[in-house]
Amino acid sequence: MVKRSVGMAVVILLVTAVASAGSFSLFGFAWDQADVGTLGGGGLRLTSGAGGWLIDLTFSYGNKQYSLPELSYQGRFKILPVDLGVRYTSPYPHLVRPYAGGGITYSFINITTGKANNKWGLYGVGGLYIGNIRTVDFFIEAMYRSMNATRITFRGYDWEASTKVNASGWQGSLGVTFHL
Repeated sequence: MVKRSVGMAVVILLVTAVASAGSFSLFGFAWDQADVGTLGGGGLRLTSGAGGWLIDLTFSYGNKQYSLPELSYQGRFKILPVDLGVRYTSPYPHLVRPYAGGGITYSFINITTGKANNKWGLYGVGGLYIGNIRTVDFFIEAMYRSMNATRITFRGYDWEASTKVNASGWQGSLGVTFHL
């Protein structure tokens, strides 16, 4: 049901973004998660609106080698957060334009061996656009995602262990925005 809802939201926002002369952004990030540590990744943001209040749908993907020495476990921690929120940016065509916003996030979490529960959360974001408001902008931003700890069950050849992992933390991003 969640996948279907997210899929419908993607289609609706894509149609809305194109119809309202929105934009799309590509970015790279570093995300310092509370229990996992810093992981890197990239993402795509679809935006509806052209200044003032904007609606964002953002897809990110990050992964990191993860180990639990007490279990002699090593594997990959993968996370795909899908963010839906609002943002306010200056509608005036200045070279540098600040923005701030927030919204909800749903994170799909996967590990190499075992299983993890996906999590809902909230996020806040602030940043600066640098460039031409009509064609291409560059941006730098800081985001904080707050999520409840997720239960992860690690599985080995003849063992299984559960723990909770907190994926909340700060994310720094650099990217480029293309205005339609």
